[in-house]
Amino acid sequence: ESSSESRRSHLYQGPRISGSRERKAASTLGLIIGAFVICWLPFFVKEVIVNTCSSCSTSMEMADFLTWLGYLNSLINPLIYTIFNEDFKKAFRRLVRCSHYL
Repeated sequence: ESSSESRRSHLYQGPRISGSRERKAASTLGLIIGAFVICWLPFFVKEVIVNTCSSCSTSMEMADFLTWLGYLNSLINPLIYTIFNEDFKKAFRRLVRCSHYL
C-alpha cells in the first residue's frame, strides 16, 4: 500500500464514523416517527370517519382504547431513546440511581 493510499484511507475514517452516527440517528428518528404513526393514526382515522360520516359512530370503549393507544406513544419514546442512544442510556441510569436514594 502506498503512502498516498494510506493517507486517503486514513482521511476517510472520519466521515465513515460520522456517517455511521448519522445512520444510527436516522434509524432512531425513523423508529420515533413510526411509533408515532402506529400509535396515533388509528385515533385520527376514527376521528375523520366519525366527523365526516353522519351515520358512523364508535363505541366509548373503542374511542377510549384509541385515545390510550395514542398516549402509549409518550411511554414508547423514552424506551426507544434508552435502547438506541448510549448517551441517553447513561443519563437515564444516573437518574434512576439518584432517585433511588431520595
